[in-house]
Amino acid sequence: MENFQDTDRFKILLSHIPEGLLLWKSMEYWDVDLVFSGHVHGGQMRLPFVGGLFDPEEGFFPTYTKGMFQCGNGTMILSAGLGSSGGIPRINNLPD
Repeated sequence: MENFQDTDRFKILLSHIPEGLLLWKSMEYWDVDLVFSGHVHGGQMRLPFVGGLFDPEEGFFPTYTKGMFQCGNGTMILSAGLGSSGGIPRINNLPD
């Protein structure tokens, strides 16, 4: 990451698991402009007006399930993905 961020060019990072960058504030440390991520499947099941129901890392009613988030000097686009996880059906959660 040190070599990756050592440029003045626009930096795009593809990171499968978003928690390290969002929950542990790594995006505030690493100089990355744009991150594309997934892994949490949009919370798998979504409740109207509430959002995602569960994320393996955050537990019930997670903060980060899908959308665009500003962190540090960069932006993360968190996709709900296409499939489901562990045989749990997607409910109120259209694929991205």
